[in-house]
Amino acid sequence: MSDRAKPLGITLIALYSALGALMLVPIGCTASLMGQTPGVSGFVGILGYLFTLVGLLSCAAVYGLWTLQEWGRSLAYWLYLASIPLGLIAIFPPLAGPKATVGNTVYQLVTIAIDLLILVYLSKHEVIELFSQSTSPKAEVFSDRKEPY
Repeated sequence: MSDRAKPLGITLIALYSALGALMLVPIGCTASLMGQTPGVSGFVGILGYLFTLVGLLSCAAVYGLWTLQEWGRSLAYWLYLASIPLGLIAIFPPLAGPKATVGNTVYQLVTIAIDLLILVYLSKHEVIELFSQSTSPKAEVFSDRKEPY
């Protein structure tokens, strides 16, 4: 763990991402299994695998954010960037079901707004600088090592 202070914004983003990952992985696994059931569309299984993958990537991003790793900020940034068009698509059928509901539309718009706020925060110069200062423990151990010529 780094000895640098973790800003409140990073902690909140990591917790929000962890909550999303904790929902996506079981939902994705369940949908993947349902996709193997006779009479259920294969699209459900493909969507389940996609949800599971995004959930696992979110878990990795949470770890990277929590430990202030540069790749964690980048991974979280790209995941939230990709979620915006997916949220817009989810407002409208066929992903919203037979008809779009007001509740789904409001939920997707609030989620998109949160995603945009996270992207703005992760793009701040101070945050980028904080993550670029990270060094891995292995790099510190081998930093004084001389390579033979």
